[in-house]
Amino acid sequence: MTSFNAFFIRIERLLHPNLKAGIAKTLVYYFTLKEINEYQKSKYPQYPQAPHLFDTFSGVMNLAHRGFSGDYPENTVLAFQKALEAGADAVELDVQLSQDGEIMVCHDPHLQRLMGKASFVRDLPYHQVKRCLPTLSEVFTQLPPQTLINIEIKHEATSFFNWDTEKAVLACVYDHGKTNQVVISAFNPMIVNRIRKLAPEISTAYLITQTLSPLLIFLLSRIQARYLHVDIRYLSPRRVQRLKQKGLKVLGYTLNTPAEYQRACDLGLVGIITDYPDRLRAFLDTRGA
Repeated sequence: MTSFNAFFIRIERLLHPNLKAGIAKTLVYYFTLKEINEYQKSKYPQYPQAPHLFDTFSGVMNLAHRGFSGDYPENTVLAFQKALEAGADAVELDVQLSQDGEIMVCHDPHLQRLMGKASFVRDLPYHQVKRCLPTLSEVFTQLPPQTLINIEIKHEATSFFNWDTEKAVLACVYDHGKTNQVVISAFNPMIVNRIRKLAPEISTAYLITQTLSPLLIFLLSRIQARYLHVDIRYLSPRRVQRLKQKGLKVLGYTLNTPAEYQRACDLGLVGIITDYPDRLRAFLDTRGA
């Protein structure tokens, strides 16, 4: 890494995640608009060519948020296993990059909440965090082979100045032969754009927690995420229909009550992200969904 990059990475780490995300959106939207007249479908295929397991699912998908996080420790192999036992169709997890380049399954960028330790995952080597955090490779190995997994790359895990996290995640996915059963998601459109360019055959999801304006919907279709995970407060039947017309599949998060489940179904969402996959399974079974 050049000294120039190292300097700006240190500055970048001081930014609040929301500010960093805002800068990333501005940059990605700018370059997305810039490429409209020179976009080459042959270079970046619109959709993966290989069948994706998500696409073979016919009902409303039950996607367990950080595993069965309502009743078990989040982002652990136990939480993922219990989610599948409770009827989840897929599991969602978060990743951070350790100091020595291991993909760790962890939501928070630091370990204060999990270990009472005021250290960032990115500043510690794998051997110092392996007792409380699984690696993505371990999750792949310990779950049933056909498990569908949504991998969310966090804001803090990536950088404006290098693509190390995205490349490490993709390397792990390829090593385990999971290209047709993972979805890589992010709130940061820069990450989605990078995955599209590095591995267009892998499905991506863009997480949304803002009003879906016509301009944003247009830009989302250019970024070419396959799925949108949306805070349900910003959805309406008309917006969902417009997104579907753009070829986007919409899921709602993080929903934990029958009333929320019903609203998601009324909106025509293809999936629901929940902390309680057992509750959602009971609801969907009752509806026959």
